[in-house]
Amino acid sequence: MDNAAVARLFDELADLLEIAGENPFKTRAYRAFAQTAREHGEPLAVLASRGELLALPGVGKAIAAKVDAAMHTGSFPALERARAAVPDSVRRLLEVPGLGPKLVRTLWKDAGVVSLGELAYACEENKLAHVNGVGPKRQARVHAAVQSLLEKGGGALLATALAASRAIEALLLEAGATEVTPLGAARRGVELVRELVVLVRGIAPKRVAPLLDAQDSLGGVRAHAAADGATLVVHGLSIRARVVRDSEWVHALLTGTGDERHVAWLESHAGGDLAAVCARAKTEDDVYRALGLPVVPPELREGEVTRVPETLLRRADVRGFFHVHTDWSDGTAPILGMARAAARGGFRYLGISDHSRAAAYANGLDAERLREQAKAIAIARREATGCAIFHGVEVDIMDDGSLDLDDDVLASLDFVIASVHAKLSMTHEEMTARLVRAVSHPLVTILGHPTGRLLLGRRGYSFDLEAVARAAAANDTYLEINANAQRLDLNDTMVARAANQGASFAIDPDAHAEHGIDETALGVLVARRAGLTRDRVLNARDRDEMATVLAARKEKALARLGRSKR
Repeated sequence: MDNAAVARLFDELADLLEIAGENPFKTRAYRAFAQTAREHGEPLAVLASRGELLALPGVGKAIAAKVDAAMHTGSFPALERARAAVPDSVRRLLEVPGLGPKLVRTLWKDAGVVSLGELAYACEENKLAHVNGVGPKRQARVHAAVQSLLEKGGGALLATALAASRAIEALLLEAGATEVTPLGAARRGVELVRELVVLVRGIAPKRVAPLLDAQDSLGGVRAHAAADGATLVVHGLSIRARVVRDSEWVHALLTGTGDERHVAWLESHAGGDLAAVCARAKTEDDVYRALGLPVVPPELREGEVTRVPETLLRRADVRGFFHVHTDWSDGTAPILGMARAAARGGFRYLGISDHSRAAAYANGLDAERLREQAKAIAIARREATGCAIFHGVEVDIMDDGSLDLDDDVLASLDFVIASVHAKLSMTHEEMTARLVRAVSHPLVTILGHPTGRLLLGRRGYSFDLEAVARAAAANDTYLEINANAQRLDLNDTMVARAANQGASFAIDPDAHAEHGIDETALGVLVARRAGLTRDRVLNARDRDEMATVLAARKEKALARLGRSKR
């Protein structure tokens, strides 16, 4: 083992001890020795063989023994103990540029961040902005860095791929292209995208690479020219801009969107000459009709599709949403700011649902602060135009399935979202019982992010989805399709499974800032992939109908609880 390798071991030990909160004098001693090891001209192995390690500055018997062990085994007991004391996922936080061990300890112990995925989500939820040593600007830098690290492995988030596609579209349309659209997994709305192909027409292929190469908004990486466009990599996402002639457009769009099984199915119905059918068509829909098949929307183009719901949910069907956080808890914008952002997005209503008191890390609200917030919402309602504001809360589901706030408090609200935020490692049976009890509570309107997963960061907890879906359906409780870019929870297959049990759904952005409202569209993609129709979606109702539904639901809940309407 050379000097640099030994130095890395002692730097690692110092980092781990600092994360664990050990004696700072030890930490400094190990860092000092690491520096000595790197700078010493003679190999430490030679010094050790001559018994001269103790002659080095700051080296005592303890450090010398560790070096000797490292030379023979590649490690030493103190390092192994330190590794065992800090979870691997926490140690990975050190990979984020700008995060030192002291800040990693703060994130782990004070903010509950235990993985790269949770760090990205904590940034998204604005949880780091007020952490000592971070602040809003550093939070933004950390968010970008950790997202890049995450996407080097399992692909890019759907939101990342679509944002890259929109940036390329705007650039190429301005340069003269007549049409630009994503293909493949991104167009189908798949939650993780490994490669993004952007189809282009109306521009010369040789012009594409220089245009993309100059764009900092795409990551400032070099685009490589290709015969039909350009290839580039942005934050770990492989991107190809493919230029085709107008006569090839429909065929390229159709075969580039569907998965292999779907394209093979189309080819079989076209007698092996799908290109000829496409050449005679003006649109993709024309091709399906010419083949005597149902017109299949992009989100459903996987395998053979024999039936397409006539009232498949559309983006325009979602008239409002719930699950919105403000600066009363861990959001960045005031109530009125979120309402105005919703109105700008064409929505007719939104539901404010800041965290409850158990979420102390998110400045959760107790009963008194909820009463104060009700007054603030009353004022915001007078000032907001075109967008109604419903008052709710995201209440924590406790270990036994009870709720963080009592019934009197919950009964004062328009709606209640109940979510699990802690004790995620319960057994399958325990978590199932916890969730069934929560969705069976008369005042719970929506079960928030039902699996607790974070894309690229944390697997969801284990529970019996069918049992929870049946309980939700029996109690008129909606399961959430959480549209936050890093959640998409439930996913499309789980939505379909829950729908088969009679469950209905609410599509919510889980927005912590004004721009988070835009992610509602991602939830619509999930719903479409699951084949949901608008009648199964709570917020596919307009404002007046929604007010009536919520009021009637609360009256029924109070009757179940044996209380009169307040």
